[in-house]
Amino acid sequence: MWAGRAITSLSSTINKSAYPSAVLSGITFNYQQYGVPISVSNIALATNLALVPSGAPKSWKELETTATSLIASNKATVGIVTHLDGYFLQPFFDSVGGYVFSNKNGAYTNTKQVGLYSKTLAKNSALMDKWLNEKLFDKSNTYDGSAFSNGKAPYAVVGPWSIDGLDKAGIKYQISGIPSINGGTARAFSGVTAVYLNRFSTKKFLAKQYLTEVVQTSAFSKAISSANNTYPANLEAAAAIDKDSVVAKFGAYGAVCIPMPNVAEMGKVWTYWNNAFADWASGKSKFGAAMQTAAKDLNNSLGNS
Repeated sequence: MWAGRAITSLSSTINKSAYPSAVLSGITFNYQQYGVPISVSNIALATNLALVPSGAPKSWKELETTATSLIASNKATVGIVTHLDGYFLQPFFDSVGGYVFSNKNGAYTNTKQVGLYSKTLAKNSALMDKWLNEKLFDKSNTYDGSAFSNGKAPYAVVGPWSIDGLDKAGIKYQISGIPSINGGTARAFSGVTAVYLNRFSTKKFLAKQYLTEVVQTSAFSKAISSANNTYPANLEAAAAIDKDSVVAKFGAYGAVCIPMPNVAEMGKVWTYWNNAFADWASGKSKFGAAMQTAAKDLNNSLGNS
């Protein structure tokens, strides 16, 4: 597949004890590791402390109640600022029982088992319609996060790339995980940034020496992560991060997230899944019906019976 065509397996080069299992899953394909992990990134929840002095919500009920109360009193125009697509709404999708492919301990075990319209999601789908109607999610469905930075939204789904903008806006915010409607945490996708070795390299020995002696060091992981506001993949580097820092808050949530599916079938998933979210956001379809159609179209496209 993608790994075998362009890059070389690094299973014998990587010091697997230096990385969490979820991180290794992000660079694993067909039981082989194809990259040296550098950093981990994921979205998380930002809470505007000017609107919510009590801080990040500890439960979904607290989040929903706080947001709808602020909207009702005209102190906010929307509850959670986010784009309505598969990537940004994955935590909420997970919360109501949906999933892309069967996942076991971070590994996608069966691409024939599509969960875009699982039995649990079908049962809970009306909740997504309710949250859209009560303006917990913004129907305008844009990437514009100004409602949060301008103090018109208590919450926003943000990534490490958002931090510089939030800091420049001068607002006080707190980063946290996203609570699940069923208790616990709603899991976002986590992505792994890694260094790969070109399959056609003429100096593989030198390259592997560099990957071993430089790239796999905690100092390298820490430096790259610091430059990008991401969390170090290396366990030693991660342990040195200030636990109260924004980066550490992202990392704490990322530790309970699930790896982005690293299977070729994801190309088709994004097409049908995101189209379903767009139909739902525009009012063209109810959430359950949109996901039922997406699941059917995806299964047909993948040749699943």
